[in-house]
Amino acid sequence: LRYTVKRTGATETKEMALSVKNVPVEEASLEISFDGKTYENAVSYTAKAGRWVGVKNG
Repeated sequence: LRYTVKRTGATETKEMALSVKNVPVEEASLEISFDGKTYENAVSYTAKAGRWVGVKNG
């Protein structure tokens, strides 16, 4: 398994009636390999502002 997080830009959002500028927009992707050399994209999603999204190694 291999995962990557890429910053794709920035945006502005509101948190509890407060404007927050320059919030990063990030895309996380999880890839799988059966031979350890070639990887195929299994899942890809956009992380949301104000909510932690993580991947745990283990």
